[in-house]
Amino acid sequence: VNVPGIFTARASGGDLLVLEDPQYGGEGNLVTLLRCGRIAANTFTLVDSFTLPFVYGDVEMQDTFIGYLGHSYDYYYPVPVLRAEEEGESVVEPPVREPGYVLGALTLSPEGMFEVKGELNLGQMWSSLLGVRNAQAFITVSGAAVAQCVFGESGPEVLSISPVMGYPGTIRFDAGHAYIPLGYSGVLTLPL
Repeated sequence: VNVPGIFTARASGGDLLVLEDPQYGGEGNLVTLLRCGRIAANTFTLVDSFTLPFVYGDVEMQDTFIGYLGHSYDYYYPVPVLRAEEEGESVVEPPVREPGYVLGALTLSPEGMFEVKGELNLGQMWSSLLGVRNAQAFITVSGAAVAQCVFGESGPEVLSISPVMGYPGTIRFDAGHAYIPLGYSGVLTLPL
């Protein structure tokens, strides 16, 4: 089965696949799309697409919650966006985006549609996404701290920032905690 992108995750309890699809835009710029589609009887049917605010970055999914983090460069964004005017005409407006690391989240509806939960510009502080759980994202901050962010109804919020001595490169979860191994420095345990 030919699918438009690289497999990222499968939505739990269904036939929905989430794919990352790097593309060249009309101006020769690079964009990465998240695609969602339904796979059945050896065919793939595209349901929805979402343009990520970066070309290369991290995407993690748990059930229907999708977290993403990457460096956004302003010169990647002459991607046209159509907006309806009052007279019924459409105009093209390029998205306005500050360069820097962007942490964001989406949810996936049962029909396969992406719903934006919010974005947080982290500035030029080097960051990577360790994992997501229970509408929370766990990120490294310059390899020297772990930040726990929640995506609630009012948008993203930083719950905690924990300085660490070892490098936080992986994460594991159980029912109530996140565990981040730090090599010889032990394990950072955070409540979910």
